[in-house]
Amino acid sequence: MKELKELIKYSRLAAEKGLTVGPAGNVSFRVKDRMFLKASGIWMSELRLKDLVEVDLNSLKTIGRSRLCPSCEFRFHAAIYVRRPEIKCVMHTHPVYATVLGRKTCFQPELCPEFGVYLKTAAFLPKMEAGSEELARKVGEAAGHELIYLQAHGIIALGQDVKQAFLRSLLAERMARMVFLGLMVDR
Repeated sequence: MKELKELIKYSRLAAEKGLTVGPAGNVSFRVKDRMFLKASGIWMSELRLKDLVEVDLNSLKTIGRSRLCPSCEFRFHAAIYVRRPEIKCVMHTHPVYATVLGRKTCFQPELCPEFGVYLKTAAFLPKMEAGSEELARKVGEAAGHELIYLQAHGIIALGQDVKQAFLRSLLAERMARMVFLGLMVDR
């Protein structure tokens, strides 16, 4: 499937661009009532087709005979897809600046023209336990936005395709770097 190959390509590119390191972060792609999600422990820089776990969005059970476990964040991926049927890709990364500055002052789309085009709205969630049902519920509630900042836990970018989710992740980190540099200049 072409979209899953794109998911692998942009997952690797996310690691290459420093949006995540090692096994941190996760990505998924929706196909009807199922999602293909990065398996737990797999590095995004090394992701292959066989490292994707198929999960039913209704039952949240894995499909097939894979011995791999889905990412512990499978619940929030599913919550987004249930709330936003038009979303096809969810990319959760741990970019340094967006994670450190992951608060309302970090989201300033007026800083650069492309920010306002591709990042119109964002939500900001307080620190919660990774993989928890509470996090999944709160992310589902925030899924009306294109970008969700998780305090001390990175960002979640939603896209109608893989490339859009990747671009939103990349722009969120670029915006955070610009905010950080602005704070340094203003000191």
